[in-house]
Amino acid sequence: EPTNADKVIGTTVTVSERIDNIERTGEVSVGPRIWIARSESGSPIEAGALVEVKAIEGAKLIVNPLPKTEMAENIKA
Repeated sequence: EPTNADKVIGTTVTVSERIDNIERTGEVSVGPRIWIARSESGSPIEAGALVEVKAIEGAKLIVNPLPKTEMAENIKA
């Protein structure tokens, strides 16, 4: 039985604070809630980028940036 937190896996969310694993910074907005986020690849992700939630590790979401073509489609929708 998936938990409420598990339901965010696979969703597209917006980076609200630049994600930088080395600096240990980064947040994403999931509805009204702010989650600490880390980049799956380790590459920084700028604020405002759309990312896909890949996993949850403790209280952190592990995310990947969407390809640019998907980002454009999501903005139009």
